[in-house]
Amino acid sequence: MGQSFTIYLNLLVVLTIGYCVILSQSPSPLFLYVRSRQKTLATWTLLEGLVNLGLSIYWARQYGIVGVAWGTTVPILVFRLGVQPFYTLRVVDATWGEYFTKSLLRPAAATAAAIAVAFALGMVRHPATKLSFAGILIAFGLVFLVLSYWIVFDNRERESLRHHGARLVERFRVQHA
Repeated sequence: MGQSFTIYLNLLVVLTIGYCVILSQSPSPLFLYVRSRQKTLATWTLLEGLVNLGLSIYWARQYGIVGVAWGTTVPILVFRLGVQPFYTLRVVDATWGEYFTKSLLRPAAATAAAIAVAFALGMVRHPATKLSFAGILIAFGLVFLVLSYWIVFDNRERESLRHHGARLVERFRVQHA
C-alpha cells in the first residue's frame, strides 16, 4: 500500500481483532434468534453500542482514531466473548468442551493450517499487480476452503454438504439441459 498508509496499521490491527471476534461468534446470534431470544440480543447490542460510544469519545481525546478503534473493539470483546457465549451455552444446553472444540478450536486450526500452507507455497508476498493480488486471494481462499472442509466439519456435516452439493449440481443440469 505504500509508506503513506503504514500509520494506519495499528488502526487496522485493532479493528481486525474486533472483527475476528464478531466473526467467530456469528453463529450465536443466529441461534438466539431461532430460539426467540431477540430481546436479550437487542439489550446486549444496545449496551455494547452505548459502551462503544462512551469509550470511543473518552479514548479519542487521548489516543485519536486508534482510541476510537479501541473504544469499538473493547465492548465487542466484553460482550461477544464475556457474555454471549455463556448465555448461548445455557440456551443450547451445551458444554464448554463442545463449544470450544467445534466453535473455536477447529476453525482456529483450519485458519492456522491455511496460513502455514500459504507461507509454504509463497502466497504471502507483495503482489506486483492487482491481478496477481486477486490470484493470491483466490488461491488462499481455495486452500482455506479445502482445509476447513476437512478440519472444521465432522463426518455428518461433510455428508450433508456433499448431499446438498449434488442436489445443486442436479438442479443446474436440469435447468441447462
